[in-house]
Amino acid sequence: MDGSLYTTPVKLVEPSPWWLKGGAIFIGVIGLGSAINAIFLFGAGIILEVTYESLEDGRDAVCGDDEGSIECEEYDIILDIMHTYSKSGMWNVGAALSALIFLFTFPTVMVMWGNDRDMGLKLAWLWFGIHAFSGFYFVKEYTKISYLHQLEEVPSWVATFEAAATYGGTIFCELLLAAVLTLITHQTKPPTTIELPSGFHQDTPPET
Repeated sequence: MDGSLYTTPVKLVEPSPWWLKGGAIFIGVIGLGSAINAIFLFGAGIILEVTYESLEDGRDAVCGDDEGSIECEEYDIILDIMHTYSKSGMWNVGAALSALIFLFTFPTVMVMWGNDRDMGLKLAWLWFGIHAFSGFYFVKEYTKISYLHQLEEVPSWVATFEAAATYGGTIFCELLLAAVLTLITHQTKPPTTIELPSGFHQDTPPET
């Protein structure tokens, strides 16, 4: 029996270029959001520091000579919370990471829009890695500070539930981004043909 492989001539259908172009638009929109987020985080750090200094200067007006009053104790709690948030480096680091995502968006969008699949997807997944790291870093730092202060005011299970919900939201968003990139990766695979032995197209008919 002839061991040749046979295929019926088939015109291969190339993947639609709009999968990569759509991915470029998707990443571009999120990258623009990262630029806005960078501005917000940087501004928030400055505002918190200014607010803390203002509260610190006004402490004498609230406490006066009665350091043990309820009003003074509550004011000191607020002052301590504002001090912790204002001195945290998460605002500057978070702003820097968001700015990095925004800057990395440009080459990623340009390559994907140009339909360079291999390089475009490599840049897209690297962009996703930076985005995921940035999101989890900020959530980790913010939750850590919030959790420590909430333990003094609310039951621990409430603070734990809030922290879990915050992490859950971040995980969901990152999984959604990963799902979109996975879909684009799959839909842009080059077409291939598989050759199978044919029992109907043989040079020598089978013996009977």
